[in-house]
Amino acid sequence: MYCSPGGLLARIEAFRLGLRDLGYVEGKNIVIEYRSAEGKPDQLAGLAAELVHLKVDLIVSSGPTATPAAKEATSTIPIVMGFDSDPVANGFATSLARPGRNITGLSTRYRFPPSFLNEDWLQSSRRRAGSLQYTTHQNLSKTADS
Repeated sequence: MYCSPGGLLARIEAFRLGLRDLGYVEGKNIVIEYRSAEGKPDQLAGLAAELVHLKVDLIVSSGPTATPAAKEATSTIPIVMGFDSDPVANGFATSLARPGRNITGLSTRYRFPPSFLNEDWLQSSRRRAGSLQYTTHQNLSKTADS
């Protein structure tokens, strides 16, 4: 997946605004730990393991390249995948009606029932979220913090 620096920053800002709408303000009552493989998918497993080691309350994966690494790193920390073409076939959800496991998110292929994005489940995370990105942009860590 390629995401332009502007597109990626827009997605990060939308994520921050969504959290703000729920009462979470970065630097006040939530810490977001950003990690990026910077176009090197072989680094995703280590980055996901790092987020697990930090004991984040939630992992947000950018899409189908990052989600498998997050899934392999933890079966207990909730994972919100940015998108996936077929979360059932790819092993991220048991079914669309009852996703089960610790992964929820969006699909580019199916229209999901409301239960797939369970707000109570998402709000169970408290104050610390991790973001695992796969992008070919080399300076994410410098631009995302600005």
